[in-house]
Amino acid sequence: MKWMLAAIIICGTVVLTSCSGKANKPVSTNPEEETANVNKKITDGNYDKSLAVKCVNGTFVGQKTDHVITYKGIPFVGQQPVGNLRWKAPVEYAPNDGVYEAYYNAKGACQLEGTVDSQGEDCLYLNVYKADEAATEKTMVRTNRQPVMVWIHGGAFVGGGTGMSLFDCHNFVQENPDVIVVTVAYRLGVMGFLHLSHLADGKDYPDAQNLGIMDQLMALKWVHENIAGFGGDPDNVTIWGESAGAVSCSLLALVKGSQQYFKKVIAQSGTPAITQSTEEAIEWTNVIMETLGCKTVADLQKVDAKKLVEATGNLFTLRTFPERDGKFLPLDPHEAYANGAAKT
Repeated sequence: MKWMLAAIIICGTVVLTSCSGKANKPVSTNPEEETANVNKKITDGNYDKSLAVKCVNGTFVGQKTDHVITYKGIPFVGQQPVGNLRWKAPVEYAPNDGVYEAYYNAKGACQLEGTVDSQGEDCLYLNVYKADEAATEKTMVRTNRQPVMVWIHGGAFVGGGTGMSLFDCHNFVQENPDVIVVTVAYRLGVMGFLHLSHLADGKDYPDAQNLGIMDQLMALKWVHENIAGFGGDPDNVTIWGESAGAVSCSLLALVKGSQQYFKKVIAQSGTPAITQSTEEAIEWTNVIMETLGCKTVADLQKVDAKKLVEATGNLFTLRTFPERDGKFLPLDPHEAYANGAAKT
């Protein structure tokens, strides 16, 4: 049954069509090409103040096209998960008074080539899409705070990203100017869902099996604390995803403390059944260790990210699931739902 459901995850990645379409800024005609550019710190004060939003971790300057303002590549962590932070829980963002461009998509999470061109371990960023005042006034929906939808992409937990044209939400917001949309990235595959604590030196990596979901939770915390600056209502947030994104949404509702960050869930083609036990997770980790010739986490740390993904990509596809570890996620998600864990 699990294999059939996993296949549905792969097939479900074409569900979202309303978010795709033309690029939403003049710099590039292809959102996937924007990753060739890098957002920079603005030090000369030369930027459009009307498109700048002050957040906890910096002021971010967006761009406007066809009455839609986009803010791309905003970091939602204090440090990216590289070097010694590989396989560690996301680091919370810190106060920052700097001003930064938010013009370009950030790198996608590490994955097999073919879906996202620019990728790396430094991938924890989000995009914000909102209509300008002229668009919202035309529809007579301007309020003090607008509802927020946070999109979590699919891809079987091994692929996808916010920079894909399929998940560009310019057109969606253009057609629905009464809502603000946020799209978030998270670690994938061996970088985001790898059980390590059973290894000889694995005690320092207690969260490695569910890092992708933890990344999503950190992004939701960022949205909760910063979206008001964009005109959004932090108390009216819906999390929304398809395929692996839908699985993520259905699991996030069960994470202790998560419900302060969202009120509603839309899960398209994905359920909490797409998870694995600790025993299953350990089994697949051992297969990966044998394939790579590694004995310890220290050995794994020496393996280049690209090589790691290439060596494990085919092994891990349709076997990369969040773990029912009994700590971050419940041992039985269905029982947790039945007992009211998702009720606020």
